[in-house]
Amino acid sequence: MKICYTVSSQQMTVYYTARGHEAAADALNRENASDSDLEAALFGYQEAEKDYASLALFKDCLSRRASCREKETAVQGTLNDRENAKKEKIYQRALALENEGKYEEAIKAYSGIVGYKDAEQRIDACQARINEGIYLSAQAQELLNNWDEAIRLYRSIKNYKDSAERIAACEQAKKSGSRRSRIPIRPDP
Repeated sequence: MKICYTVSSQQMTVYYTARGHEAAADALNRENASDSDLEAALFGYQEAEKDYASLALFKDCLSRRASCREKETAVQGTLNDRENAKKEKIYQRALALENEGKYEEAIKAYSGIVGYKDAEQRIDACQARINEGIYLSAQAQELLNNWDEAIRLYRSIKNYKDSAERIAACEQAKKSGSRRSRIPIRPDP
């Protein structure tokens, strides 16, 4: 007994549409393809895979669907590798900026790759160095009796170390005309 399957024109249309998506994706998926070409290829494979899935056992749809899935995975891997290479380049640039003491620039660079390696911790470390520099400048202004400048600097880092106390001490010294604030400056342990 011979089993005959009836093929509708709609199935043929879907099948050849899927083949077209796959062929177009294959054309875009070349070694030196741009990211946008690879993203278009990825989309083409995904569309072809959906079309092949809708046809189930028709012709060679199962093997073509599996092939599209494999190509999809490979293209996604290439895109991920490229993205990681870009992030690594930014990370290394930010690290160099940090090592040069350019903390603000380093923070901006790290902020573009939050979630990559230890970028968040590096941002915190850079900010801590900036705050420490401001704190030391404020202490120097305080020792020089430049109360307004010391207060301004301490206010910019009011939650850092004892800045809030230092602001109050400087304001009191300024108000009383004193040459020294009541809270001595202590070196860090």
